[in-house]
Amino acid sequence: PRFKLPSGIANVSEEDRQKVGAAYVAAAKEVGIGILGVTEHNDLTYAPYIRDAAAGTSISVFPGVEFSLPPKLHLIALFDPTASIDRLWELIVRLGLGMKMADRFHKDGTPKQLTNITLRDFLARVHEFGGIVIAPHACGDAGILTLPDGQNRVETWTNEGILAADPASGRRVSALGAFEKGAFQNTTD
Repeated sequence: PRFKLPSGIANVSEEDRQKVGAAYVAAAKEVGIGILGVTEHNDLTYAPYIRDAAAGTSISVFPGVEFSLPPKLHLIALFDPTASIDRLWELIVRLGLGMKMADRFHKDGTPKQLTNITLRDFLARVHEFGGIVIAPHACGDAGILTLPDGQNRVETWTNEGILAADPASGRRVSALGAFEKGAFQNTTD
């Protein structure tokens, strides 16, 4: 719901989506970014346009999807730059979401949560499709370290299928609270 298109682009045509892809790649070039992980909640709409715009440049684009799992956890699945977008849509469907917007988003535009899937099954399915999983905004809303206290949070944080975590909002580990800092530094029991 917070996504804002560049001025003059309505996202209703193929040409508009190509302009978004070109603008995204131009912005990355401008600040010296050479690797982009392009993820959207329950969606892959812009990944091929950004990847196409980066073709022939020094920028590598890894398509991906951000998923919401119960009880309230966001995880990102990233895939090889050459991954088939159609195959990644197949993953979205196999995880229990559909192709239609109404299958993937609530009426207010917020993404639907995956249901009837365990973390272990989610990780296995993403790996089956050649992806890796990272935990975004680990200390923020729907982050891995904000799961309820207890064994589930410990097992999720230490799961080898989740390869990396980001504190959130550009925060450095050194600036985190004692619990979060200890988790990132592997000093929390």
